[in-house]
Amino acid sequence: MTRLCVIILTMNEEKNIGAAIANAQQVADDVLLIDSGSTDRTLEIAQAAGARAVYHALDGDFAAQRDFALTQTDADWVLYL
Repeated sequence: MTRLCVIILTMNEEKNIGAAIANAQQVADDVLLIDSGSTDRTLEIAQAAGARAVYHALDGDFAAQRDFALTQTDADWVLYL
């Protein structure tokens, strides 16, 4: 069966992350959050909502964050949110 992973790159998104994950879970087999070092409750909220959360430091290269995210999933399809 074809699997879809929704990837969300975050940094201090506690106000929005819960709703984003809930919506993504309606269509995705996996929701993966790549956090760039949030200092708010982003990670706590994401994990409570059932998303996989991985920390990866942002070194100023947005493309590197997306590339790193791809190494964290084996899904057939990926959607960046």
